[in-house]
Amino acid sequence: MIAAILLLFLTFGVEAQSPELIEKSELGMKLMAEHKFGEAASIYRQLVQAVPDNPGLLLNLGMALHLAGHSREALAPLQNAIKLDASIAPAWLFLGASYLDTGNAERALQPLEKFVRLQPEDPGGRQTLGDALFATNKFPEAADQYKKLSELETNNPHAWYGLNRSYIALAGVSFQAVEKAAPESAWWLALVADERVRRQQLHSAFFFYKKAAAIDPNLPGLHASIADVYKKTGHSDWAEAERQRNASAKCEAAPQACDFFAGRYKEVVQNGGKTPEALYWQSRAYARLAENAFQRLEQLPENPEIHELRAGQRSTQRQYRESAEEWRKAVQYAPNDEHLKEELLSSVYRAGDYSAALKLADEQLRENATSAELNLLKGEILIASQDAAKAIPCLRTALKYDPNLLAAHRALGQAYMLAGLPSDAIPHLQAAASIDEDGSLHYQLARAFQVTGKPELAKKALDEYERRQKADREEKNRLDQEMKITPP
Repeated sequence: MIAAILLLFLTFGVEAQSPELIEKSELGMKLMAEHKFGEAASIYRQLVQAVPDNPGLLLNLGMALHLAGHSREALAPLQNAIKLDASIAPAWLFLGASYLDTGNAERALQPLEKFVRLQPEDPGGRQTLGDALFATNKFPEAADQYKKLSELETNNPHAWYGLNRSYIALAGVSFQAVEKAAPESAWWLALVADERVRRQQLHSAFFFYKKAAAIDPNLPGLHASIADVYKKTGHSDWAEAERQRNASAKCEAAPQACDFFAGRYKEVVQNGGKTPEALYWQSRAYARLAENAFQRLEQLPENPEIHELRAGQRSTQRQYRESAEEWRKAVQYAPNDEHLKEELLSSVYRAGDYSAALKLADEQLRENATSAELNLLKGEILIASQDAAKAIPCLRTALKYDPNLLAAHRALGQAYMLAGLPSDAIPHLQAAASIDEDGSLHYQLARAFQVTGKPELAKKALDEYERRQKADREEKNRLDQEMKITPP
């Protein structure tokens, strides 16, 4: 795409100028072809100063700035190019892409839509517009752009990546609609169970499927889903018995169910419907369309998109070591992508590789020292590494940039306790009391009060610790009983 734009616009309006300007124009084209975008931007600044009203040169300056990672600076020359010549299609594309890169996806839509109208067969326009639509939660429209991109470039990994993410988002939207219209219904329970299966939480999935079956034993496909859980948990005999029950659950009473089981997922979502039952089948159909897009992506040569999706899957299944390996591969393709680097750091930390996680945290903090979340994470890594003294400055920095970050208060309180500074720990442990799920934070608070000579407050905190511990044990016991895999 860049090469074609260069041929069209790099020398536009320069031939009539001095040999020096022509020479600079040719140098700019050479630097762009060599992907030396920062150097090219410097050349185009000089050319724009010499020939200020040339839309082609303004376009080239905007392009060079955007491709060099200076999208905010690219906005003005691109806007000026359009004012001079609204038909200069690439300026609309790069203006939209620059808005998108600067976090203003809503403003990116109008120029990108304009470009797509001017160049409907350009894959770059479809891809960037799809990304902007997705970023603004316009998931049906984003899916439409990614679908057209997949038709223009069948083997474009970003097309299938975008379709996967859009369909997952649409499945979520339909699920939320079911939850709002019919909470605790068989449809809602079955969708919750489907998600637990995707996360490999099979005992939890079984629990929700059985609750759904108790409400509506004739929900088409429900017994087949239960049978699949039986099979995956080593109960093939129970699976067969459960499949026999599925024979009585016919789809004829629900046309969308028939389309779903026939693999006509697009028909399911196109037929629409706002009843809880229709939304249930739409959610399931979108989930299957997402799976199909993922499988298509896996068939392509290795690409960063597949590693990102695999990493996300491994993470949701709590396979953090495997997730980290996938994030590493994705980062190799895009070493400057902050999102990918943050996800890699999170997975490495959760995998328990604290030495590697600390190194990654330091690298990212050099680029973003004011990030409260990064400082918090480094502090948590140091606590896990039994180095509370070094964790304290990181956690204090996190609270400097975000005083309301409760997780940082909790971690700082823990670090002070480990460092033998209970008086310093108390205000932070108290600030984080609302996020104490199992009582462990109140236990720390009780110890701090005891050591600092406040026995009454220590007893109150200890009583709360014991209450929360008892409630936590009872809840775990209840879940253990409810989530046992029992025969049909």
